[in-house]
Amino acid sequence: MKLTNQLVSIIIPTYNRADLLPQTLDSIWDQTYENWECLIIDDGSVDNTKAVVASYVQKDPRFKYSIRPNGYGSGGNGARNYGFEISSGKFIQWFDSDDLMLPNYLQVKVEAMQASQKDFVITKTLNFHNEDKIAIKKYQRNLKNELNLLNFIKQKVYWLTPDFMVRRHVIEGVKFSETLKSNQETNFFLKFLCSDYLGIYIDETVTLRRLHDKSIRSSVEISTINSHKFRCLSLLDAYFYIAEQNKDATTLLALEKEILKSLYLSRFQIDNTLFKKFSSHIKAHRGQLQYFYLKLLKHLSKFNKGHRFYNELQNYR
Repeated sequence: MKLTNQLVSIIIPTYNRADLLPQTLDSIWDQTYENWECLIIDDGSVDNTKAVVASYVQKDPRFKYSIRPNGYGSGGNGARNYGFEISSGKFIQWFDSDDLMLPNYLQVKVEAMQASQKDFVITKTLNFHNEDKIAIKKYQRNLKNELNLLNFIKQKVYWLTPDFMVRRHVIEGVKFSETLKSNQETNFFLKFLCSDYLGIYIDETVTLRRLHDKSIRSSVEISTINSHKFRCLSLLDAYFYIAEQNKDATTLLALEKEILKSLYLSRFQIDNTLFKKFSSHIKAHRGQLQYFYLKLLKHLSKFNKGHRFYNELQNYR
């Protein structure tokens, strides 16, 4: 099969990363695959990010700078969603403004996508500490398992946005949550995999993922308890989406177990705001969706949390 030179849209949300962004953009400029556009979406930076990016735009028109409009939520995910809307590529690649691409990053992914005719491709990433660029830890699960929804729920496979390239037409109906504070990528991929798209794993490291004090990951994962709380909220939000797609009982049960496990590990640090947000979903449904919500509230009511909503929703059974 002859490979075609299709456009890749690289979408980068950024906020006050003027010090690190040049390294990221340099790594993109050095790509062996040359048919790309890089959309840098500024989420309201107050440093000199605009000036930094302007130098790249002047040097190479494939770099494009935009400010996230008010119609999209503040934060990286609003910027990601907006970047997708204004992108033109047949292939979509979200990337972070503090990470680095190895020179063959795009080449490996595009060739795999076109040769396999799969819907998406996953490659390997290594973490590194700021300036030393010494790989210290892999965060991905065993990607040699099948890349499907059930395995992602059970964490038998796992990846983040820098690892993931996707065909534009299969991703158009899925958006990043603009309300979750953390675990948005997990939430996004759960919803994406709900449609049973086919992916391919390439056993090659092409990304360096920077760990540093200013990273979003560092700022939101304040404690282990908080990280489990955010994961619980992310999984629960995805649960409603997946249940409405009439997924099988095995998939929903696996997701329920993960939600309850995260709830326990968070020491039940979930307040009534959660139930105010999701109670309207439950009142509009019957069966599996409502049953699990009642089960969840029953667990929480033992710890004097969610009892009012539990008693209220008993009337909807």
